[in-house]
Parts: sequence; C-alpha cells; structure tokens
Amino acid sequence: MRIYLDNCCLNRPFDLQNQDVIIMESEAAVIGGNSMNADLSTIREKGLKVLKKELDPAGMVYFVRQFSSGSGNYTEERRSLQKAVSIKDIANRIKKRRIAISP
Repeated sequence: MRIYLDNCCLNRPFDLQNQDVIIMESEAAVIGGNSMNADLSTIREKGLKVLKKELDPAGMVYFVRQFSSGSGNYTEERRSLQKAVSIKDIANRIKKRRIAISP
C-alpha cells in the first residue's frame, strides 16, 4: 500500500472550502484517526519506515530532500483569508456535504 503524506491537510479546515479535495482533507483533519492522536516523532518515524520499505533507503532520502520549509507567514495569510470562518462553520459544512452526497 502506498500512502501520500501531506501535512498541509492538517491545516485544511482553515482553507477556503471551495474544492472537493479540500473538503475531504478538512473532514479527515477534523475527524482524525489514530495518527491524529500520535505525537509528531511517532508519525515521522512510521512515515520514514514506509518510505524506506517502498522506495529503498536512497529513494527515501531523495524523496525527503524534495521538500523545504517554504517562506512567508502562512498563519497570518490564512487568518486574513478566513477571518469569519470557525471550526464550527467548517464542521457544519462537512455535515451538509455528507448529507448531500449520501445515497
């Protein structure tokens, strides 16, 4: 099994909820799972084990080196874009979407 790890999805509840993928990632971040309750070092350790197994050690290093910490102040930018949106609003949107797409 291959798993795509994107820690940006943890911030999805605070992003503009105008695309299906953003809504689904928001739902996953709000609802969470076992990984959401684990500490970051445990998640990192497990993620690196999966990468090492699937890509081999050299591939794992190459994959990890692709990413940088970025620049700017994401928190301030996000807050300015989402001034009037609360977690409760996001949870309500998710519930409405679930009702709308349920069979």
